[in-house]
This record gives sequence, structure tokens and C-alpha cells, in this order.
Amino acid sequence: MVPCPPPLTSGRVSGPSRQRGQARGPDFYRHLPLLRVALDDLDKANGNIVNAGQILGPMAERPSYAISPAARLSFTSIRRDLRESLGRRDQSYEWFAARLERLGNTEFWDVFDVMTSDALKADRLLDALLGQYVAFPPEELLVTTIGYLTAAIRRANEVGKILHSQQIEKPKIFDVMVEDLNKALDDLSRIDVCDPQRTANS
Repeated sequence: MVPCPPPLTSGRVSGPSRQRGQARGPDFYRHLPLLRVALDDLDKANGNIVNAGQILGPMAERPSYAISPAARLSFTSIRRDLRESLGRRDQSYEWFAARLERLGNTEFWDVFDVMTSDALKADRLLDALLGQYVAFPPEELLVTTIGYLTAAIRRANEVGKILHSQQIEKPKIFDVMVEDLNKALDDLSRIDVCDPQRTANS
């Protein structure tokens, strides 16, 4: 049995970093479903390229990693819950946007935007873990995803403190969003992504 490889100490996963800029746009989420379709198509195309390379013969080594069926099932469920949480984030945004102008509430919106960015990065990394071609060690992706979710929850708590200091009541949907994020984090921490076999070159 081949042990699950340790997390890499260098290198970055492409994709999530671009979503920080998207989170700065107030209505970015209205276009997010189309972006997800495009990213899914790119993942499938990448997987097809890798498969074609294996059929055609020896090529430059491009390792890929296997994820156990049980872990994939868990990731699918968690991603669904996280998408629901992001939907509640969108509803919370609309509620706050109608009551708090950006110009006079810079601290609040800065923290809210960072929270959004971290949650989106976690969502994108779950997509990577469920992709047809997994180019990075799953254990590393899982640890990074947990880190982003932890950061998102921390920022959400900061949002709550800012609102409390200004005596502004939070909408119930925001609290539900935080509960969903905490559940996703708890579920992720219980997953074992180790698979005894790698799907490609090793």
C-alpha cells in the first residue's frame, strides 16, 4: 500500500485566487453559475488531455491522485451544503446592502468581502477535489480547504462583532450561513482522502 503523500511545501492551486477580485463586485454571484459551468468544462477537458496522453504513450510526467469513493461522496455532500451557505451569503449581502452604504461602513464591507473570498476559495478547492483530474495531493487540498473555511468563519464572527458594536441586528439568514459553514468545516475534518493507489504516473 502506498501511503498518502504529504502536503507540498510550495506551489499554488490555480483558480481560487481570482475569486477575491470577484468578491469585490457587489453582484458577482449573479454570474457565478456560468463561471462554474466554464470551470467544470475546463476540468473535463484537462482530464481528457491526460487520458489521451496515457493512450498515446510516454509523455512528460504529470502525476494525478486518486480519491477514495467514500471521500468523493462526502465531498459532494459538503459542496452541496457549502453552495447553500453561499446562497445565504448572497441573501445576507442584499439585506446589508439595503441598510449599510459602503462609503460609511468600510470596515464592515472589507471584512464581509474577505469572508466571501475565503468561502469562495473553499468552494473552488472542493471542485478541484471532485475534478476528473486531481493534479495536487488530495491531503494538501483538504488542508487548504479547511484553512479557508476556518478563515471564513473567523471573518463571519468579526462581521457579527462589528454589527454588535454598531447596535445593528443581524438577519437570521446570516446566522444560518455561519451554522452551515461550521457544519461544512466539521464534516471536512472527518474525511480521510488517502487512497492506496494513484491514478496516473507515480
